[in-house]
Amino acid sequence: MKAERKFFDNVRGPRRRDGMTKEIKAKRDFYWVKDDGKNKKLLEKMYPASSREELEKAFPERNWQAVKRVANNFGFKRVAQDGWNEELDRILRKAFEESQNPELSAKERSARKFKLHNRINQVAAKNNLRPKKWNAIYKHANELGLSWGARESVAEDTKKSGEAPKDPWDQDALFAYLSAKRTTRDLEKYFGEPTAAIELKLPKEIGNYELVSYRNTGGNKSYFYREKLFLNGKLPKPIWKLLPVEEDGEDPEQSGGIFLQFPDELDWRQIRILPLAEVHIGSPLHLEKKFSEYLALGKHPYHHFIINGSVFALPPKGRTESKIDYLHEISAEVIKKLRPVAHKILWAHQGCTEERIERDLNFDPLEEVCQKLGIPYFKRPVYSVILWKGHIFSFYSIHGTTTAKELGSMINPVVKLLNQFNFVNFVIMSHQKSGMDNVVPRCIRDRINARLILKNQHLIVTPSFVRYGGSREERKGQPPPARGSHAMILFPDGECATSS
Repeated sequence: MKAERKFFDNVRGPRRRDGMTKEIKAKRDFYWVKDDGKNKKLLEKMYPASSREELEKAFPERNWQAVKRVANNFGFKRVAQDGWNEELDRILRKAFEESQNPELSAKERSARKFKLHNRINQVAAKNNLRPKKWNAIYKHANELGLSWGARESVAEDTKKSGEAPKDPWDQDALFAYLSAKRTTRDLEKYFGEPTAAIELKLPKEIGNYELVSYRNTGGNKSYFYREKLFLNGKLPKPIWKLLPVEEDGEDPEQSGGIFLQFPDELDWRQIRILPLAEVHIGSPLHLEKKFSEYLALGKHPYHHFIINGSVFALPPKGRTESKIDYLHEISAEVIKKLRPVAHKILWAHQGCTEERIERDLNFDPLEEVCQKLGIPYFKRPVYSVILWKGHIFSFYSIHGTTTAKELGSMINPVVKLLNQFNFVNFVIMSHQKSGMDNVVPRCIRDRINARLILKNQHLIVTPSFVRYGGSREERKGQPPPARGSHAMILFPDGECATSS
């Protein structure tokens, strides 16, 4: 009987024995091993849990692809393991130490996190370890004593004994103490008073610094002073005027209604209003160049904007303190981008990312930005009216939500909103990241002239400023989003239209 079939013989399939040259024999010997039974048992034992390096060391005559093919032929399966190894820890330490460079911007840090996440998972796959999510990476980094971002400058206590100075409420001593984060327990020990009384006495601002408080990851409240977002020079005054609106005695910002008036003496041929939504500043997928070009349209005097939510990206997973610091840096970047056209932004309202940030961290970063820039801000969908040349133009803007993925079905959620109104000129929805517009004729009754009038309602889905490559939509095989400006155009004769 012929010799038993060699262990790695099935890698190359049957081989001809006659006329074998030295080159073919050397190539064959590279894929063959001795002691078939022993090697099979070793491979069966090591393949499920061992790393690639360990397998290559155990079978030095074989390359990795040959080992993997033979294991698959025998039905051996790889089982990903939990945990970390020295190589992953080394990558973490290097990345976290580099992130503490104070010269890095928020955008650069965000890009580094994105690359770190990919690098960690590449090494984990190579070592037969399970993929790591952001929260697992941050948790393990905290166990190693690592922190992401610039190092915090911890102010020394006034006295090493921990006792308060003679006048703890002196602004210099107060600022020196609260330049670092302090918990409620620290404040009660330092001032000798209950937290409620301390909160009433703490000044909201000291020079160019403002008091910030939030609940940290452990549920304890922390306090500190941070530098205020600085605006260079005065903001230009808007050309439009905000008229008072009340709905059932509610505050206008709570009711979601706004009434704007443009001067009748304007000799413009039109007013163009461009929606801004799905910007996701702070995300590695944010299209910075496209967004800057879009804002540059504000150089034309008749171009104005509205903000339809989701200007901020969600902060990376991690401790509450890291999220607060990250959003503060992103807020400075958002102010820098919006400041040149702040006087041309008619209104803004909350998107799904800002709503989630407020739910998790108890503050809305877009609301703070709008307060700094003097932009009317709402947390509800906005019903607005613009008065110009004696004509009324009505709008209903909502951030919205939908699971529609096809371009034809994305307009359906906007159409459903028409049942809520007798007539509005424009219905604006976002969240879908694919810009489009449509016209729906509507028959309106003219009570004065006792006749029916056919008017057009314009339905708009705002475009996004998020890159398709690398996005969740690409991974799920969904079609690329449609781009475009989708401007709402108001004419002095009372007509209106859209342009994309």
